[in-house]
Amino acid sequence: MHLHRRFLAVLCLVGILFGSAGLLAPTAAEAHGGRFIPPGPPLGPPPGPRIPVPPSTTPPSVPSGPVTPGTVPAPTGVTPGTVPPGTFPPGGGGPFGGGPARRAVPRKDPNAAWQTWWNLNRFAFLPERDAVFARQVATPGENDDPRFWARRRAEAGSRHVTPFLLGMVDPKAGVRDDVVSSALIALGKVARDPEVVDVLFRRVEDARAAPIVRESAAFAVGLLRRSDPEHRFEAALLDGVRERLLGAIDDRQVPVRTRAFAVLSLGMLGDQPYATPYSKDGRLVVRALWQRLGRPYARRDVPMAILTALGQQPPAGVPDAVHEGLRRMVVGKSVHGRRWDGIERGHALTTALRLGGPDRHALLQRVLCRAREDREVRRAAFLAMGVVAEDLTAEERVETAKAALQALKKARDPLSKGVGHLALGHLLGADLRAGSVAVLVRTGVARRLLSEARSGANTTRGFSVLALALGMRGVESAEKLVTGFLEEGQAVLLRELEREVSDPDLRAAYAVAVGLAGLADAREPLLAIVGERKLDPQLRGHAAVSLGWLGAPGPDLERALHLALADPADLELRRQAALGLALLGGRGAANQLLRQLRTGKTERLLAQVVVALGRLGDLTAVEPLKVYAADAGRSELAQSLAVVALGLLVDPEPRPSLLRLTTSSFYPGRTESLDEAYTIL
Repeated sequence: MHLHRRFLAVLCLVGILFGSAGLLAPTAAEAHGGRFIPPGPPLGPPPGPRIPVPPSTTPPSVPSGPVTPGTVPAPTGVTPGTVPPGTFPPGGGGPFGGGPARRAVPRKDPNAAWQTWWNLNRFAFLPERDAVFARQVATPGENDDPRFWARRRAEAGSRHVTPFLLGMVDPKAGVRDDVVSSALIALGKVARDPEVVDVLFRRVEDARAAPIVRESAAFAVGLLRRSDPEHRFEAALLDGVRERLLGAIDDRQVPVRTRAFAVLSLGMLGDQPYATPYSKDGRLVVRALWQRLGRPYARRDVPMAILTALGQQPPAGVPDAVHEGLRRMVVGKSVHGRRWDGIERGHALTTALRLGGPDRHALLQRVLCRAREDREVRRAAFLAMGVVAEDLTAEERVETAKAALQALKKARDPLSKGVGHLALGHLLGADLRAGSVAVLVRTGVARRLLSEARSGANTTRGFSVLALALGMRGVESAEKLVTGFLEEGQAVLLRELEREVSDPDLRAAYAVAVGLAGLADAREPLLAIVGERKLDPQLRGHAAVSLGWLGAPGPDLERALHLALADPADLELRRQAALGLALLGGRGAANQLLRQLRTGKTERLLAQVVVALGRLGDLTAVEPLKVYAADAGRSELAQSLAVVALGLLVDPEPRPSLLRLTTSSFYPGRTESLDEAYTIL
């Protein structure tokens, strides 16, 4: 397997927003919108030269061969079964030192870091950009129409951006493949003209096109999805798009990765209109995907993409036979003539829970309560709680919370424990927001989360802190028990945020949690952290994002974020401060960010500035970005980043469409193509 460096026109969701402790450190690929691969199942090094990454942020080397889930890969350059150089201390143990050989220390699993989950899910919690932009611009009448800014972006996209992008993707223009790749993705996000469909499919079907171009075109088709009916494509056109995607999936001449992205596009289009009673609710698509799941594939990319796409279809179009087949897969029975391993069953469980069905709660209980359940399946159950918790009844939430607490007793690894705590936070928060106190009163969830957030194990405490914030998020009640819990939770989060703990990663989790919980009292402590130059830059960066998130603009806050963005010493802080500034808003934000885009020297900073510009939504940046993107004298990176920014800036979606794939996903079991889909914004 190999990875292509790609400058996609939408930004990486995971690595570009943090590089905590060297985990998921952004690379050139990440800066270009989705070619950063979080260190999950090792996928192999990309071919060809890479833009160098500063030594302090270079991620651990990734082995090129497949790795069995649950094992620790040998370091690159070390033959499996041998002892890596440097294992034995000088003059001490080892075969020549008179003592027993020491075992190599296993490499830390990046999936077990709270930042991995947070960066895959964060944009589901951060405020919609229209809410940010509306509070900083005051034009009569604009706030009376909730779709005002979406219409403005759509108009700018049609008049100023789509023609520009069509020119860039024209083969006669001679634009470099990486920039074309970016422009194709941007085109899928912003175009309203039906002719764009043919433009994208011509690139998917072009056997002479570079792989990165074909893959981007296949994925861009799914980004034609529009949540606002006013901006959607005609149902008949979309049915034709689905047929062409199925044709690409079945074409053995199309590379596997391109076929996998075509499958994911079918998932992205699952909530879009259908033209006939036969295609209504995705019935034909569901049947086609289920049939193709039974075919043999050399790699997991296509079948796991199929399960993911199935989970994005309307539940009304899923027949009982598919529900039953998914249930059988989850419990370990043979389906389509074979049995499925733990990772595959985990994806099947995620799909089954997303689709609902009368036995969803029973299936969830079985997975949580089964004594010898595969840990991958149980992790998937914990992670999916972010999707199902709101839909359960109060009694079902109580039963599920009790089962999750019991399952946590059996968890032995940090990742399972961490995502288990997140599940508890989702259940408690959903119950309290529904006006119920059943989970709070009848289970030990609140006590568990408060205890873990105060003094839990270092390996899982970051997860527990975020889980506590999930339990508090958006909860308003005059009920004495509820207010008591909220007050105690607030006290824990604020106390630990202000305390100078030795682990900046842990303190950063508290900085994120106060934003997630919406604690206005955290403003001053966060401001102090951002302004203290001796502190860890990543801690200061997370604090900067939460500052912008909490709002309450003021001269002191705006000055702190502007100074952080301009700080020449701390790259990580500058990257995060760009997003914090965009969340905060302010009339000078766009000019400040454009200045950074023109003068920034590193790809990681430029990438974050691009995300911030897209989040800010100030359309005055369109023309400067077009000039920047059209300048072939600039580097490939510079051109691609400008294209990325254009796509984000005029995207009519209030929240990124790809949150449908990433939110509460079974990310520990991702494949190569899912890895990339998860890391695109």
